Order: sequence, then structure tokens, then C-alpha cells
Amino acid sequence: MKLQTVVDLPLLTARKIFMLRLLTWILFITFPLIFLSLIFWSGKITLGFLVLFAASAIPMQIMSSYETVGTIRLTKDEIIIDNTQEQTSFSVLEADKLEFTVLGIHGEFNRGRSFILNQGANNFLKFRHMGEKKQFRFLMKEESVNELKRLLELWSENNIPYSLYNKSLQSFPKFQK
Repeated sequence: MKLQTVVDLPLLTARKIFMLRLLTWILFITFPLIFLSLIFWSGKITLGFLVLFAASAIPMQIMSSYETVGTIRLTKDEIIIDNTQEQTSFSVLEADKLEFTVLGIHGEFNRGRSFILNQGANNFLKFRHMGEKKQFRFLMKEESVNELKRLLELWSENNIPYSLYNKSLQSFPKFQK
């Protein structure tokens, strides 16, 4: 009896929060002002800009910029999109130009010398189905990594073509033609 490899990934949608936009603009404006104040103004003004910068940067990391609206279920044979309104199924063999974009995993540090943790929410599954482009944003958690690796290896063994753009710290199998 062979076990079925199933990967469940949370389906996401972007949240448009006024506060996130405001904090982004504050960061965008205060960063150059910090350097200008170091050159042209006194230390008290620089300290004020540093406090404003830190007070804006910390909530940006705490607030989530996404909302979970369903599940992406990946199996050996199909891709099932289950959101609050409907459930749609696509055959893996009928999906053309199947592409994964993994930009980060929830809780891992961003690349480089960063102290900021990745939210794992800017990952995408893209493909064409019957000429129509499909794109789904998903949350990648640490517990889903090994399941996704096994599924991608299974797809490679079954000659199901896919491409993978990976910027996370994990390594995933790439399709060998």
C-alpha cells in the first residue's frame, strides 16, 4: 500500500490596510531623513528620526499583510483550490507552465544579515489551464516544506514538468528534463 502524498497550503489574499501603507510611507521618508540629519542637523533631530523609524518598522513586522481565504491542496494528480466560495480542481497533466515561486518560509530569517523574520506569505503557484492564466498566493510554513519536497520529487519521477524559483533558505528539488 503506497501512501498518497498530499500537501495542504493556506490560500491567501492581500489585505489592504491603511495603517500598513501609512507605516510604509513613514519608513520611506524617515530613512533618508536620518542620513540628512546626521550631515546637516543636530543629534537630537537624528534621534527623533531614529525613534520614528523604529516605531514604524516594528509594527510593520508584527502586522500581517495577508488573510487566509482557503486551501491549496496539491496531490500527485491534481491541484485543488478550496476557498470560501467554491472548490475548483485542475489536473496536473492539463496544467501548462506549472511554476512555483517560493520567496520565503514563515519564521525563517530573510536572506542576508537580517534580523527580520519572513512572514512566508509571498509565495505563488502559477500555471495555465485551457489558455487561462491562474495564480494563487500561499503561505509556506516549515511543516509543509518536507511534504512539498516529496511531492515535487514525485512529479519529477512521473515527468510532470514544473519550474521552481526559490529564494528561501530551504532547498527544493528542481525538475530534470
